[in-house]
Amino acid sequence: MRNARTVTSTAAASLCACMAGALLATQPAHADSTTGGASPTGAHTEEELDEIALALREDPLYVAPEQEDQFPRQQRENARDALEGTDTPVYVVVAPLRDTNEEEDGNEELLTVAGKVGDEKGQFFLVDDEGAMDGAPTEAFQAAQVVEWENDWDSAAPLDERASRGAELVDTGEWESRFSDLREAEREAAEAAAADSQNPRQLRSEGLAELSVWVLWLTPPAVLLVFGIIFLTRRLGKSTTA
Repeated sequence: MRNARTVTSTAAASLCACMAGALLATQPAHADSTTGGASPTGAHTEEELDEIALALREDPLYVAPEQEDQFPRQQRENARDALEGTDTPVYVVVAPLRDTNEEEDGNEELLTVAGKVGDEKGQFFLVDDEGAMDGAPTEAFQAAQVVEWENDWDSAAPLDERASRGAELVDTGEWESRFSDLREAEREAAEAAAADSQNPRQLRSEGLAELSVWVLWLTPPAVLLVFGIIFLTRRLGKSTTA
């Protein structure tokens, strides 16, 4: 009888351990996992940046060969006409330049190209291989943000329209007031989001949704655990009787 109880206790412990493992395995995974700050890849060599700068001295629009298919020739011609029609020197680079210093505003490789061009009054815009727009120095950087905002952050917006608008913003000085409008819109959106997050009805709804997820995940292992305990209890009773 003593051996039967020992065997049963061992089996119970093993089953409990299995149940605990099942509970851990079925817990909902959190999506907001953190990732390491990997350094940007695909940086260009000095020689490659020199080639871009040299091309910009002859033409205010540079389109990397691998991105020519993204923009029809007519769009490129329209963009070039807009750039050549400004009093302020404006350049547009369409290339996969990388930001190797994310702590500073503006794309680091674009800043390097701007320095190599040597136009102290020049305003430089970038359309990268994902269609996102950037700029340097500060005027062009903020103007690029405005252009993206006005296009609802659509990276597929026509190149000639974005280039023309960016050139207009820095040439007329409108970039400053429009950037203030952008900041105000962002502030209002943040306040609206904060107000929604403090809504008791919304919080209660989100809490119920979270609870439902936990119930769905925990019910199967909990049922299995209960049946396991009942089974072991009955087996222990039979062993004791024997």
